[in-house]
Amino acid sequence: MYIVNEGPNNAPTRGTLKRRDIDDNTGGTPIIGIPNLHIDEGELMQGGQWITYILHSDGISQLRLVRIDGQEQQTLYCAPANTHIANMQLSYNGQNVVFNQYPNDGGKPSLYLLSLASGSLQLLLHPQNDLAYTPTTWLDNTHILLTSFIPNSGAPRNDLYALDIIQGSNQHDTDLQKLFSQNWSCGSFDVSYDTTKLYVANCDASNGLSATGPTTISVQPSMGGTPQPIAHLNQAVTMLRAVSPTMLLLMVENGSGDTSQNGLWRMNTDGTGLTRLTDDTTGGQSLCPYSQYAWSNVTQDSKLFALQETDPHSADRKLYYGSLDMGTLTPFADIADGTDMRLVGWTLY
Repeated sequence: MYIVNEGPNNAPTRGTLKRRDIDDNTGGTPIIGIPNLHIDEGELMQGGQWITYILHSDGISQLRLVRIDGQEQQTLYCAPANTHIANMQLSYNGQNVVFNQYPNDGGKPSLYLLSLASGSLQLLLHPQNDLAYTPTTWLDNTHILLTSFIPNSGAPRNDLYALDIIQGSNQHDTDLQKLFSQNWSCGSFDVSYDTTKLYVANCDASNGLSATGPTTISVQPSMGGTPQPIAHLNQAVTMLRAVSPTMLLLMVENGSGDTSQNGLWRMNTDGTGLTRLTDDTTGGQSLCPYSQYAWSNVTQDSKLFALQETDPHSADRKLYYGSLDMGTLTPFADIADGTDMRLVGWTLY
């Protein structure tokens, strides 16, 4: 499942959700296609039958839900005038979704929680200090993991926090549990399959502008604790995903220096078995940009992965799938006119 946006962001001509059937090599089938809007984000629910997505049209920002056959479309939330929503994250069980609501003047966002079953909306986190927070993924069905940033500063995201939704609405900075400190201009993290651990890639950024190695990959208790290193790479790991109980995916993207190792790699969760899957000659490959869940990046049988590629030196945009055993890439969408394409995830339906 993937997003296609035609036209510039500020004057879109069409936003489309599409699906590609890998088994019979058919593709480009529209789920929905709506003129004059931009689809900002999309995320598949576990089970793969529904997609939540954020659209932007004529200054209006909405959160919608649609079945993957294009039926039963619903508007879940419409942001007030002069605001927009972003950073959507679905809970594992698909019962709740969190998102930030930003003032269009660039002010500090607040974090909202929407129950998909009841439709109830609550202001979950209203920051009181100079920081704002981005929901990054769910640890489990009641805890959200967030990174912090200083609004309008241009500074990178920092640190990692846990927010407990059971504590109710109108929480503040002091209600967050800080798990560890890190500058996210380089590096990444993900939650283990049993939710008891975090895998963390920590690397350097040259002058805060360009990711470089080395990277240390560690594992630590999910709610804080001493990290235990499991691997050391000379390159920068900019995306880390736990895609099975025993497998990690690593996106290596040195922004300067030695770029010969750039691309997607896999590794066992104990740090062994590092294997290259792709070569990235443009520096533009990426896994799903919206969700860290396994089904957003690999098939349910853990045989295939998908990635997107944006060539920074041209208007070419490509989407691929490949084997987690061999890494052989098969392109399934290729547009050279600057039309934006983004991965959403995998479904069996």
